[in-house]
Amino acid sequence: MKKSISTLLLLTLPAAAGLAASETSSPHGQVAQAQQHGDTPGEILAAQVHGVATAKNLPVRAKKRQIAGLVRQAVLAATNGLTSQDEALKLVLELATQAAKSAPEFADTIFTAVSEVALQVPLLNGISGLTERLQAAVTAGADAAGPGSGLERDDSKSDRSRENESRESEYHGRTDDHIVSPSR
Repeated sequence: MKKSISTLLLLTLPAAAGLAASETSSPHGQVAQAQQHGDTPGEILAAQVHGVATAKNLPVRAKKRQIAGLVRQAVLAATNGLTSQDEALKLVLELATQAAKSAPEFADTIFTAVSEVALQVPLLNGISGLTERLQAAVTAGADAAGPGSGLERDDSKSDRSRENESRESEYHGRTDDHIVSPSR
């Protein structure tokens, strides 16, 4: 277990250090604090994910990309060298729960990243219902974050699309185009 934690830290510190140095609560600083307190890999990942999620100088797309990368690295590092399927599953579920708890607005991104990489880990690949367990862990983490911390907003639709959808519902699906010229 000690080897997994040190491997996790070695792999994820460069990614955490890549964030803006101007952030007072940088993930690098949070990881250093976590190391001093002897925190678990899940708690260390949670500190890193929270640091990225709360960074003010990153757009949402960059946050999603960095959070997904941190989750993938953490899962690979934590399961590297493990021989027990039960231990690997328990560790990955903890990572998923802690990451989602620290940034519930990115729960979808966290679930996608953890499920994609978990299926590549030989120890976990054969577990039936793995995806459902991972989804349950992420959901439990996001729910544990408290009320008002819903899942990330679907940014795939533009503001204009949302506006058109609301207009359609306002007119009960009738969206006849009428040209009205301004009166002089």
